[in-house]
Amino acid sequence: MELFSYGVPSRPNIAMYQGSQLLKPLSRAVGLPIDQVNFTCSMLMSLIASVILRLSFHPSHTTATVRHIYCVAIGLTIGVFCWGGLFYCRRSWNVILFVLGCYMLLRTVGPQHIQKVVFVYSMAYLTVLHWYRLKSYGVYVLDISGPVMVMTQKMTTLAFNIHDGLAQTEEQLSPECRKHAVRKIPPPIEFASYLLNFQTILCGPCSQYNDYIDYIEGRSLQSRSPTANGSTFKDVPSSKEPSPVRAVMEKLGIVLVLVFVNLKLLPLFPMEYIREEKFLMNTGFIGKTTYILCATTVTRAKYYFAWVMADVVCNASGFGFNGYNEDGTERWDLVQTVHIARFEFSLSWRDSLASWNTQTMVWLRMIAYERAPCMKTFLTYLLSAYWHGFFPGYYLTFGAGALVTIAARNVRRSIRPVFQKSRTMVLLYHVMTFLACRLVVAYVTFPFMLLSFWPSIQIYKSMYFYIHIAILLATFILPVVLPPPKPGSTTENSASQSSRMK
Repeated sequence: MELFSYGVPSRPNIAMYQGSQLLKPLSRAVGLPIDQVNFTCSMLMSLIASVILRLSFHPSHTTATVRHIYCVAIGLTIGVFCWGGLFYCRRSWNVILFVLGCYMLLRTVGPQHIQKVVFVYSMAYLTVLHWYRLKSYGVYVLDISGPVMVMTQKMTTLAFNIHDGLAQTEEQLSPECRKHAVRKIPPPIEFASYLLNFQTILCGPCSQYNDYIDYIEGRSLQSRSPTANGSTFKDVPSSKEPSPVRAVMEKLGIVLVLVFVNLKLLPLFPMEYIREEKFLMNTGFIGKTTYILCATTVTRAKYYFAWVMADVVCNASGFGFNGYNEDGTERWDLVQTVHIARFEFSLSWRDSLASWNTQTMVWLRMIAYERAPCMKTFLTYLLSAYWHGFFPGYYLTFGAGALVTIAARNVRRSIRPVFQKSRTMVLLYHVMTFLACRLVVAYVTFPFMLLSFWPSIQIYKSMYFYIHIAILLATFILPVVLPPPKPGSTTENSASQSSRMK
């Protein structure tokens, strides 16, 4: 199981990894690289620390400062374990210097320009780390670039929230921006806890600053609990406090399934196989399509494992409660990163994006899409690719993703109304969009997992660039051949009514 090698089994420079070597015997015993073993064990340690935080440092009898200190101390301990000791490893110091630099900017730059300055500083710092990773390892390795990616999200989000809270009027803000606006510069301990807490230090998720502080101070349960009725947190009976036990156990069950997929199914469909001449020359179009579909599906289990485990850690500490469903059941999805079933069974490209790495999608929408003056889709995908790093496969994936987004809108506008005349036609449309979405997701994302440019281009060439051609046809030809219904037309009203019935 290669949880974080993005499908690249050859890791020639892994010896440069400076994290703890304490678990090297375990690494040899299970056949996993030491960085992956350290990560998995760190997540298990974080889970234990989460239970201790919720039970022994509950906000009803522990001050917020103590909880902040606990989260930072455990977070730094886990970080040093994975990155290397502070006394001999400059990579751990890179994280500390990044945090200190960001806080100095918050204290010295005015709220009118803080969001721009922090964004440039964070992305520049991340650029150096990504370039070093590319040159030093040549493949994805669990180093500090991953945590700094999440910290960059948090830091830029906080800077924009401070700008909204201190430099904008209430009338200038959307309801969402008004909700997350920060009205003061955070004190040092709150700032350090937000960026370095053990729940999210390794792989996220990115959370809103106000949500995290509400959680630390106990207001998150109070404000979302129907039993609180405006009383203080200590006045709410403990028997009424939402418990994360059920959510944690359900998500741990999903983690076990993902471990099985990684151990048993992933080796059956190695991503590296699509580089080989046998695959390129001796496998037919249907065979290539089927294999890439299977390989990308099982490879996603690596990401699911990390994200669901991070969600488990957050929930076990009491972080992530998001109110109640209509039937009264508790929701623990405030910081949930992925909706696996929704993604795997999505009926459109838009639904797939909305279910994958959701907290990053929120960040991209807030930082890029809603604030860009023009070319919103292109700039959002460009930022996403650049934030991920400099492996060429990223840019092939996000470049194609931007084109798919535009093409999918045209398909929905032109073709969907044709299939809204009966329930049978609607069902047929859903089957078609489900199959098309699976093919597009596999075709677009395999370069992200393969990382390399020319091998990805060779594979696309052997498959006749069929999705790229379909994208161009849907973008430029489809609206001419099958114009979408005009607003207010009978066809559009019928489609809208069918959608509401669904």
